[in-house]
Amino acid sequence: MELQNIHLLKSKIFRAFTFLIPHNFLKNIFSFLAFFLLLNATVFAQNQSIQINTKDVPLTVILNELEQEYGFLSTYSDDAIAEEICQINIPKSTIQNFLHQLLTPANLEYEIVDKRYIIITQKSNTLSNTSSAPPSNFCGKVIDAITKEPLIAANIYLKTSQKGNTSNEQGDFQFKYPLQAKDSLIISYIGYQAQSFLAREFIRGGCPTIALSYLDFEEDFIVVTDYLSDGISLHEHGNYTEFQPDRIAALPGQIEADVMKSIQFLPGISSPDGTAGGLNIRGGTADQNLVLWEDIPIYHTAHYFGMISAFNPSIIDNVSVYKGGFDATYGGRISGVIDLKTDHSSNDEKLAAGINFINAYVNGKQSLFNNRLKFTFSLRHSVPQKWRTPTFDNITERNQQGVLLQIPVNNQLPPEISIQNRFSFLDTNAKLSYQLSAKDKISAAVFYGNNDFKAEVFDGVKDEFQNDTLFLRNDGLSLNWKRKWSDRWSTKLLYTDSDYEYKYDYSLTSDDPNLRDQEGRKENNIEERQLQLATFYQSSKGYELNLGVQSSNYYVRSVISRQTNQNDPRNTRRDTASWVQVAYANIKTPSDKKLGLEAGVRLSYFDLEKEVYFEPRIRLWTKPSKSMTFYVNGGIYQQFLSQVVDLEGDNSSIETPVWVLAGSKEVPVLQSRQLQVGGIYTQKGWLLDVQAYLRGITGLSSSSTGFDEDFSEDFKLGEATIKGLDVLVKKRWKDYQTWMSYTLSQVDHHFPKFFDPNFPAPNDQRHVFNWVHLWKVNNFDVSLGWSMHSGLPHPDIDNFEIRESNDNQDRFNIRAEVDEFNTLRLPNFHHLDASVSYTFRPKQSKLRGLIGLSFYNIYQNNNLYHRELFIRESRDNPPRLVYLNKSDLPFTPNLVVQLMW
Repeated sequence: MELQNIHLLKSKIFRAFTFLIPHNFLKNIFSFLAFFLLLNATVFAQNQSIQINTKDVPLTVILNELEQEYGFLSTYSDDAIAEEICQINIPKSTIQNFLHQLLTPANLEYEIVDKRYIIITQKSNTLSNTSSAPPSNFCGKVIDAITKEPLIAANIYLKTSQKGNTSNEQGDFQFKYPLQAKDSLIISYIGYQAQSFLAREFIRGGCPTIALSYLDFEEDFIVVTDYLSDGISLHEHGNYTEFQPDRIAALPGQIEADVMKSIQFLPGISSPDGTAGGLNIRGGTADQNLVLWEDIPIYHTAHYFGMISAFNPSIIDNVSVYKGGFDATYGGRISGVIDLKTDHSSNDEKLAAGINFINAYVNGKQSLFNNRLKFTFSLRHSVPQKWRTPTFDNITERNQQGVLLQIPVNNQLPPEISIQNRFSFLDTNAKLSYQLSAKDKISAAVFYGNNDFKAEVFDGVKDEFQNDTLFLRNDGLSLNWKRKWSDRWSTKLLYTDSDYEYKYDYSLTSDDPNLRDQEGRKENNIEERQLQLATFYQSSKGYELNLGVQSSNYYVRSVISRQTNQNDPRNTRRDTASWVQVAYANIKTPSDKKLGLEAGVRLSYFDLEKEVYFEPRIRLWTKPSKSMTFYVNGGIYQQFLSQVVDLEGDNSSIETPVWVLAGSKEVPVLQSRQLQVGGIYTQKGWLLDVQAYLRGITGLSSSSTGFDEDFSEDFKLGEATIKGLDVLVKKRWKDYQTWMSYTLSQVDHHFPKFFDPNFPAPNDQRHVFNWVHLWKVNNFDVSLGWSMHSGLPHPDIDNFEIRESNDNQDRFNIRAEVDEFNTLRLPNFHHLDASVSYTFRPKQSKLRGLIGLSFYNIYQNNNLYHRELFIRESRDNPPRLVYLNKSDLPFTPNLVVQLMW
């Protein structure tokens, strides 16, 4: 019976690879649980103690066998163990006991890092003063640079004499020894970067605190380790930026390191409407960004109409952000890449829970079976309706501006208007990985997020009742098998499955026969499945070669329905499906050289069009000195799935754009040609980063129903030209750092069949400026930041008029009197934000905690982020043209309490 169950579970996992089976989140959960149970059945068979023949065997041979049989990778100095031979036969035991018996007789010590890396070093000599010279006093404290926790048994010694001591349980150390000229004091701890000090200068500083940073394994070449703050690094000569949320201090206006909002502090990335999900990367729109979590494509990146990031920062360990210029391994988007990972290489285990004014959450990490099996999970839910806080109410009022059909809202409702609303969101992530052997590792991950919204609006004067409902769901699954054939060659087999569902309904009814009833619906579904095989090879001289093939299947469905009376139905439905077959190659020279090259090509066969798309990409860099780096990159990028550009003019109130699959004359494939050039300079705490870019986009599709005299549902085609300059200046003085970033950009649209063929794009932000300050004072992290950007373009109401249709349907549209669109701009958008957090840990307790407080828009500036033309109808007056203004959040506080053990 047990064997039958195992075969049943295997068959369920196999069915996850069947592309054409309709799927839902329950299938993904079931496959994930099956994968988990199958691993448990396998783990017990492979979890065994260490048993190796050691009698009269050289240590090098034993350590090599330990790697081949049990997957433990060792690092050591050849001089330390070259002549060492084990004299005893070690009985079957745990890895800790085995290493202790093996290394102690040779005067060696070890540390297991990330539960599979063994670092072997010679034991440092303890204090032995044999010199007749007067001794000097050396003292201090050694701590972890991130957690500020003391490092116990750290090695502190003089380089010349090799004399010193180790730190105690509080991280303190003290010893006396005669000082020699030009001697150095070394402070080291296994798994951390060692620090060296001139001994003569060190003793003049009293007893300082030394913070050691963790030594990362197998990471890319780092140019700047604290690009904006700790936990934000610039990699591969400026190619991408990496965020580590658990290392990032409180940023202005945030109580936690919100992933999507933290990214907006990078120059060249902004959100014109102030939301977490509306990320514009160098003039591109949010749908042009590839967002991945554990290789799963994510279409729903922010809850509650984009206001709240859909990713719990507690489960995200690394975020790689590409502002264009990404290599051939990434595809399907033309602007940027946001690649989120949950790391299973570390050996930490934790359970945490927290609550703030928006949501409550719980997350954890656990390792089992000699660290071969690792599991991470998170669960987050919005606070209950009856516990709604001022923060949640502010977000709700902001979003109501997009719900009301007939009332321009300024957050001050007339007394005759009443609104009842209900909103909730949920997101959950889970990842499971298992080290099958020293060469094989498999993992599985699932993601689920949903939004549920309902609003009811009653106008007592006009006797109108409006009802809006929204349901949104995004779930996904990934299965990954990595095989390390040798130290230089590895492969990856990956399957991903992502499903997106969006349903929005509204209705407006009135007892007044002179006013029209309205109703509408918008539905959008995406099903994406992908199978990928990739191989990686690194030569002995550091050259890297990546080759891969991908097979993706897309199904996209969209429905837009509008009706103002029984005789006026307007329906648009699109159902499309296609395969995309991809082959790519990417080669890169060693990153640590002064001159380097990365080049790649991506070939995509789009089955719907029977066309092959060629995407070459190249990147050059040079590092003339230790403090300076220059680079240039260019390439062609294609996108087969995108959102329709909405040029407004329709009073339907259905705002969220729909995803459509390319493959027709009205929805062509998006293409972007990009060129970027930049330089980085670092010196004595200063950082200067300057980047310029030029982009051209073709294949844009737009909807402008309200501006068409015949209310056409056909899309109009256009293109965009983007040019810009990003500048970042930063300075750090120990525990205080500040930076200023500035972006100058221009985004122009060209739509030949629109009444104004050339106009500023709706997301055209000419100027974006940020000035941020961060302080670290004991256990407090304090931040203050001021942000400003140019107002977005909008049409001039004086250039338009209302025109009644000629089809006897008693409806209206907006007609341009002059051929000018988006000629005016909103006022500048600016706000001052602050955050403060305090971390604590009770003595002799494993419990750790954090209390944080944030303030957004401290001086309560009325920031308009959107203005559109709107036809307002009333009982006693003819229809008239008005502006519908939408404002960002007023002063909004937030509070978080988190406990971790």
